[in-house]
Amino acid sequence: MDAKRGGYRRQSLAKAAAQMGITVNGAHRAVADCFTTMEVIRAAFSKLLIADLMMANLSPTVG
Repeated sequence: MDAKRGGYRRQSLAKAAAQMGITVNGAHRAVADCFTTMEVIRAAFSKLLIADLMMANLSPTVG
């Protein structure tokens, strides 16, 4: 735990991507890291959205 980061542990982008099942192409290249970050955030948001829907006992609507 890191007090400076509010109790969150620092983690590499590659490790975060791997945990989300995202393939990293071109690590440590600015544009590649931006796209990887975007995919990690998108995956995390999707997991949160699905969890919220499941907790609310709702199903996603189409259209």
